[in-house]
Amino acid sequence: MGPGEIRIRPAEAAELPELQRVEREAGVRFRGLGLIDHLLEHSLSLPELSGHQRSGRVWVAADEHDRPVGFAVASVVGGGAHLEELDVLPEAGRHGIGTRLVATVCEWAAAQGFSTITLSTFRDVPWNAPFYERLGFRRLAPAELSPALREVRAREEHLGIALEQRVMMRRELPPAPDAPPLHLVLYDGECGVCSRIVRWLLDADRRGLLRFAPLQGATAAALRQRWPAIPADLDSIIYVDRSSGVEDVSWRADAFLRICRLLGGPWRVVGAIGEWLPRSLADAAYDAFARRRHLLGTPPETCALRSPMERARFLP
Repeated sequence: MGPGEIRIRPAEAAELPELQRVEREAGVRFRGLGLIDHLLEHSLSLPELSGHQRSGRVWVAADEHDRPVGFAVASVVGGGAHLEELDVLPEAGRHGIGTRLVATVCEWAAAQGFSTITLSTFRDVPWNAPFYERLGFRRLAPAELSPALREVRAREEHLGIALEQRVMMRRELPPAPDAPPLHLVLYDGECGVCSRIVRWLLDADRRGLLRFAPLQGATAAALRQRWPAIPADLDSIIYVDRSSGVEDVSWRADAFLRICRLLGGPWRVVGAIGEWLPRSLADAAYDAFARRRHLLGTPPETCALRSPMERARFLP
């Protein structure tokens, strides 16, 4: 079997049971290592695989007869890309199949707008952490783990996997051309108050997560084509969240509260409190402000961006 005989393609729903078999057979390489002997017959469940496959996050390495000899699964963990599973049949090993599958997942993650991808693997098994290190992943110290990655470790511990044998790893991803931003705020480019709100968001967003575009621009026009349910006369900011791997759009009070939760710190508290308000009341308060914002604002020219880095966060 040569590398040219292997094709990487999206998985099909009908072959998911076959991928379970591939996972179990690939696990045979761990037999006798004392690491996951009790999990060697375990595989991702069909509902899990199906959910990932429907979201376009399962890829198959198929041989010349289009039979799966390996596969990879990606997920979104805590708003970041995560390599959930990578398996190659033992007899198909040492042909670069795992490397090609990892490259495919990394290309997907970059195209979705993710700047990094993480994984959890065994520290000293040659085809685990040392393999990923050769592909550009680095080991994370415990202090570098996000709450979401700590939850991944907790699930592994629940499965009886010895955490002292495991390591979290991360790889930086170069930005892909035309990759959509994970977090986008659309604002009224003709409103002084909205420009000042953007200025506040730039200051409050310490992690630099948000990107911005005017409601009057091409980015907003393209969004409206994909989301015809957005009211044509909408008098509000719009928040677009793609961090889960799918595009989720909100506006009015819901958008504001979601942005507060994303910002974290004291603003997360504001978002949590706002969730307790009836949505009709929150929207009424937002609408009352929006109707008067032109009277309260200053010309947008007074909100000049301070640096080229800030200007780079704006889309047309």
